[in-house]
Formats: sequence, structure tokens, C-alpha cells
Amino acid sequence: MWSIVSGVQHDQDLGPRFHWLAATSCPTTSQIWAVVAAGPVRAATHPGAGEDLESRPGERDGILAGGSFAAGGQIGRHTVPMHHRIVEPILYCVQFSRDLGDKEVEHISRMILERPIYDLTAQEQYAAIKTELAAEVWDLDLSWQPHDEASARDFLRRLLERLDALRPWQEPPYRRLGTDRWEEFAHGTLLAHLRLYAPSQDQMHAQLRTIPSSEHGLRGLVLRLRSGDEVALAAPPLPDGYEAVLMAVPPHRPARKVVEAFLTHTQYPSERVTPAAQRWWRRQSDGALPPGIHPQQGLGPVLRAGLAGSWADPNDRRRR
Repeated sequence: MWSIVSGVQHDQDLGPRFHWLAATSCPTTSQIWAVVAAGPVRAATHPGAGEDLESRPGERDGILAGGSFAAGGQIGRHTVPMHHRIVEPILYCVQFSRDLGDKEVEHISRMILERPIYDLTAQEQYAAIKTELAAEVWDLDLSWQPHDEASARDFLRRLLERLDALRPWQEPPYRRLGTDRWEEFAHGTLLAHLRLYAPSQDQMHAQLRTIPSSEHGLRGLVLRLRSGDEVALAAPPLPDGYEAVLMAVPPHRPARKVVEAFLTHTQYPSERVTPAAQRWWRRQSDGALPPGIHPQQGLGPVLRAGLAGSWADPNDRRRR
């Protein structure tokens, strides 16, 4: 699989299928195709349509987050209606299934609700599937798909029925937001330090994108968690950017609770997350901040409230 990735990274005219793979959460593609996601992306409905958005990564992230693709878009030199951009990733995820049975329906319905394609809402994904089903004639290219159109339509119909049965829909564990408020996060509250792994092994790392306004090449990711908390990850550019920080914009809940929500909803390994309060107590020298990150001076009342929680190491208290 990695040979495929290395072979397509430099292709400037990749078909849509190679790009939207990064939006799916199929076990075989969720991390590998994050590499491919860095390819040229264009939006047909975005101001300046047709420009290479790789030179405008903030707008590119907004498009991948679902904003400008609500009416469709263009990938490479391929114009893709929005409902195609939802249905094709779904069909990709089941292409190796011998039968499109209840197991596949359950898997994809959970993917739509918990790991939404292009960070669209459940309703947006549902509407896109419904639009595709309503078309009398499909112009989808199914030549790569082992299931014929009749089978695919029946599968999508049962998928909508299952989504209806799961109403009311919960918010996904987390959703990517744009970087419009990046400066607020960069000057907000420092919540924790994160030790990143390689993007192929670290889903959060794989989703970091260069911040357009950063003169240092800072990479970032803004998330809204199911808990309602909004946080941002910031990391220096590669190859040395494996020390990240987690930030929040005041007012917010106590730091301890926000960090706990981040761990719960992203399932990020807790052993790779060190709350900022602990590093402040220990006065560690390895807590350098990424360039362009300037947290509020002092701990502040919200962060101090977090110190009373379970993040504190009692051994540290005895040593002080």
C-alpha cells in the first residue's frame, strides 16, 4: 500500500477517488491516505475557483471541512458534485465486501455519525446520499466497483433506513473547524503538551495543516469536541515538529475537564499527553512552545482550578 502512496503523491492529475480516500475512516485508509490528502485541491464554488488551494492551506482546510463543498467542488481537473463526493467514499469502503449486508450497513452508518466524511454534518451526508438515490440515471464511474448499480442503490437505500432508525443523531466525537480564529487560540490558554508519533501512526498528527498566517510554518488543527469544547493543536513544521501543544480560548471549562474531553473524544493515548500544569510545577526545560504560540501570562483562574483535579501527581507535591 505504501508503494501506491509514494507513486501517487507527485501525480498532479489524480482522479477524485485518490483524494477523497483521506476523508473516509475505513480501517485500511484512514491513516495511509492522509498522505495523499496533501495533493492539489480546488473548489468550484469557492472565491477564486480553480486556484491551487495548496498555496492557501487555510481555505483548503475549510473546504475539506465541508464549507465550500456543500454544492460540490473540483479536485485536480475533475469537477465532482457534492453527492458524488459522499457516495464514492462510501462505496470504496465496501468494495471488498462480498455481500452488501447488514454488517456493512451498520459499519457505514456508524462511520457517517462518528467519523463524518469531510467533516460534514450527519444531515448533510444523509441529504447527499438521498440526492444520489433520487437520480434516475447515475453518472458515477463504477468501473472499479465490484458491485453493480442495482446493488449499490439497494445498499444506499438500506443505509438511509438505518440512519433514520438511529435518530436523534449524536454529534460526532470531534469535528474539524477552520482556522479563522487561529490567532485567538495561539494567544489563548495552554492546556497540555502532546508527544506526536509519525502521521501514519497518529491520527491527530495526520490532520495537522500549515497555518497560512504563520511565518514559521506552524501546523495546526482546530477541533470541536462532542462535549462542546473547542481546542487547537499546534506543532512546528516537520521534520522536527513532534512536540505539540493543546490550546483553548477563554472562557472555557477548567483545563482538567477540557483535556479529559480531548482524550475521551479523540481517543488519543493519555501517556502522550502532559497537562501544562504538571510541567509548570516541575519547571521542566522540555516544555518549549512552538513558534508563534504565545499563551496568556500566568496560569489564570481557569487553569488554576484545573490544578486541584486528578492531573496532579501527589509525588510532585511531596517533593516541592
